[in-house]
Amino acid sequence: MYARPIDWEVANLPKAERDLRSLGSPYKWALRDDWRTRLITWVQQRLDSKKVDTLFEEAEVVSWLEIFDPEEHLIRTPTDLLTVCRMFHGRSRKSRPDAASRDVGHRLQSCLVPIDSRTSDIFNRLAETVWQTHGSAMGDP
Repeated sequence: MYARPIDWEVANLPKAERDLRSLGSPYKWALRDDWRTRLITWVQQRLDSKKVDTLFEEAEVVSWLEIFDPEEHLIRTPTDLLTVCRMFHGRSRKSRPDAASRDVGHRLQSCLVPIDSRTSDIFNRLAETVWQTHGSAMGDP
């Protein structure tokens, strides 16, 4: 992450309102373009330096993401990515969802959030709706 100056609209507000909006900071935090690769590399280095017994392989995570989410529509935050990293850390290659399979969403959900079948059905319907409209910004009709 890095700080970038706030946009001109906020910069031209009266100081009192600008301070309220930015909580006193003239900067807005934004992720770098290569944030996913940098975070995956950091996770690998951290696991290696702590000599953790892990199934995590940096190259496998990167390859999986290139297939599953090449445009970064689904894994959009560091929290999202760390959740995927946790899956790679604790699951063998055979027990991970195939990024190109038709049921990747269902398998990913069962790996990341073990929940009862009723809740799973509701979650899956929600996920399918979001998936089908992922070109629309959240909140758009």
